[in-house]
Amino acid sequence: MKRKLFLLLLIISLITFSCTKKENIKSDTELNIVASFYPIYISLLNITQGATDTFVSLLAPADSGCLHNYQLTTKDMSLIESCSFLFINGAGMEDFILESTTDDQKAKIIDSSSGWLELDHNSHIWISLDGTIYQIEKIAQELAKIDPKNAQIYSSNKTEYIKKLRNLKNQFAELKNKLTDTNIVLFNDSFYYLVKELNLKVLNIAHHEHGQEPSARDLANISNKISETLAAGKKIILLDTMDSSNTSAKIISQETNLPIYELDPGTSGPLEPDAYISTMEYNLKTLEKAADL
Repeated sequence: MKRKLFLLLLIISLITFSCTKKENIKSDTELNIVASFYPIYISLLNITQGATDTFVSLLAPADSGCLHNYQLTTKDMSLIESCSFLFINGAGMEDFILESTTDDQKAKIIDSSSGWLELDHNSHIWISLDGTIYQIEKIAQELAKIDPKNAQIYSSNKTEYIKKLRNLKNQFAELKNKLTDTNIVLFNDSFYYLVKELNLKVLNIAHHEHGQEPSARDLANISNKISETLAAGKKIILLDTMDSSNTSAKIISQETNLPIYELDPGTSGPLEPDAYISTMEYNLKTLEKAADL
């Protein structure tokens, strides 16, 4: 009786140990993808939906904004070391990562903007719908290479997401007609690709995101340019980021009696697949208001 009880307990222990061990083992087939920051994460969410054994995580917290002043933490370095691949925006946005990683770590970094034609060394590619579509194509292509078993899912998701983006692009094309011969003063260079996509003339970039505030002389020159342009009967729109503390924008707005229109740079927000589309829909409505003024 005791022997039977002992054997029963032994079998139960072995089964329990086996199950526990299985839960703790990390599958060799898992693809653990890391996005450098928020815009790339949203793109990856859309492309990888429904893919088996594919997991997406975020390096810089979702509220980090642009990465120009971001500093890697020990936790970040550990995540880079343990991930399968790290997808980055590129175009100089993550140079600090490239400078801090080993050759082995660099080998698993995938640049989503490789081959993209940069304008004035501006890395804010995702604010352009054309730029985001380019990155989506690139990301899906690279994922299909490294994970063939989910290639069809990546391709299908890419096609569906790009269809949504192209529909939104058509709405921006209608707006483009309303903004013919409109001049823009940018108080943040994040939107440079967007205004170029709309074929708008950039009268001046009064503030760069890296913190270079214009001097009093610069502000006076900008104000004079605006006055001359308005006197010629042309329209001017002042653009800045949401919740900006930019004093230059306020000064120019007060001196010229022009309102400031705030756009969303799409560098933070909810961790949901439709987040980017919601951001660009907000920007579209804001620009439509500016066009109708």
